[in-house]
Formats: sequence, structure tokens, C-alpha cells
Amino acid sequence: EVVTKFLDDLGNAKSHLMSLYSACSSGVPPGPVDQKFQSIVIGCALEDQKKIKRRLETLLRNIENSDKAIKLLEHSKGASSKTLQPSAENRFN
Repeated sequence: EVVTKFLDDLGNAKSHLMSLYSACSSGVPPGPVDQKFQSIVIGCALEDQKKIKRRLETLLRNIENSDKAIKLLEHSKGASSKTLQPSAENRFN
């Protein structure tokens, strides 16, 4: 239950970061754009805009890596509990 809530929050964080990242992109954004953030970024110097975009890219990458790590951990936890069950049953037989 806690993991599910965390993953939901992670998904919400990722979608919010994507809207911020879209505000920094010059091309056609893949999703919604945070208009307020975009107007703030446009007011920044070009070098600062690049820094903001790089930081958002890093945060998005970190979220992706966290999501993958959690899924791997859940998978390995599920696999280890399945392997532990038969050995526990053998001890009682």
C-alpha cells in the first residue's frame, strides 16, 4: 500500500516535471505546458534557461531511475518470498 502511494506520487511528480520541462522546450511539447513557469523562464537569461532545462532533465532521469529501482526491488522481493515459502514448509514437514 505504501509503495503504491509512493508510485502514484512519483507519477504525479513526473507529470508535473514534464509540464515544467515542456515550458523550456522550443519544439512541440509532448504534453501540457505550465504557462506560468514558461513566462518566468522566458524572462531569464539564455544561460539560465539552459541550466533550468538541464536541471529538469536530471530530475526526470532521477525519477525514472527511482521508478525502475522500485520495480526491481518489488520483483526481487516477490521472487525471494516465493523461494522462501517452500523452504519454510519443508522445515515443518
